[in-house]
Amino acid sequence: MKSLRERLVEPVLRLLERPLPPPTERELQLIYEFRAQIAKLDASGTSADAEWRDNMTRLTELALSQDPRRFLHWKVVRKSMFVANAPYIRSEFEQLHSRPDWATRWEPALKEDDIGGATPSDMHPGSSGNRIHLTYDVASFEDASGVNVRDIPFIFEFGGGYGGMCRQMYQLGFQGTYVIFVLPLFSALQQYYLKSLDLNVVPGDGFDVVGEPSVSCISCPNVARHVVSMLDDESVRRGLFLATWSFSECPVGLRVSFLDILGVFGNTWIGYQDTFNGIDNVAWFQALRESRSDVSWMQVPVEHSPGNSYLTGTAGLAQSRAA
Repeated sequence: MKSLRERLVEPVLRLLERPLPPPTERELQLIYEFRAQIAKLDASGTSADAEWRDNMTRLTELALSQDPRRFLHWKVVRKSMFVANAPYIRSEFEQLHSRPDWATRWEPALKEDDIGGATPSDMHPGSSGNRIHLTYDVASFEDASGVNVRDIPFIFEFGGGYGGMCRQMYQLGFQGTYVIFVLPLFSALQQYYLKSLDLNVVPGDGFDVVGEPSVSCISCPNVARHVVSMLDDESVRRGLFLATWSFSECPVGLRVSFLDILGVFGNTWIGYQDTFNGIDNVAWFQALRESRSDVSWMQVPVEHSPGNSYLTGTAGLAQSRAA
């Protein structure tokens, strides 16, 4: 008898290996915009560390020479922001499957999109390991915080990969405004991906992103601060600062420079590893918790992935932006 992979996964993989049909007019326009953004950026001048500068150099080469409709097959993307069939995905899938609302909420959200050409999951072929992982992350946040993403009006995400978490939040009921802060080259990739999904991606100029359901990808800290300064009190009180394995991978100086933005929101959700590039993240995030006595913190170890934790914080009243 054939295995599940032989019956369901391998036919999909064979389809992904076939040459793509000519792009539609819409796809051509999005590819042109993506490449135009990439072409005018210079990775050498960024403050990122050597590894991320190398990643950006490679992303530039691929974006200008390869078909981005299958960007999830690019090695630089897969190694830095895409989980395929990693061993721990089975545990995450099983935990999602055991939830009482599996059939009504979580299973429908696992359906993978065509954009990017994601490798199908061995356990759930209509999905991917990355989609399962992101969905599990959201479920873990809701469990720890008691907050349903449907009730959040504004999300500020630090990092954001290729835009997968943003997509998944909307899949799971988020209906508000979503701002992502990330390095410029990856911002271009996020915009390509999210526009291809017909999400309302608007310019990050600090004016269009507030007051309507939309996504904005921003790479300038001052623009990010301007956007946050325009939020109404309800968006601040119920808003979310989100950083899953991104805040913990950037230099300490950059983290500190974003504490004013983190401190604005009533909800915080950070995923981090114990150490990264010699930084003791356990001690660093413990110090963050101790500095915010106005926040109720909950730290939850990721049991099936030792050395990693979720940190959620909920403030009764968000810290004053004037403070």
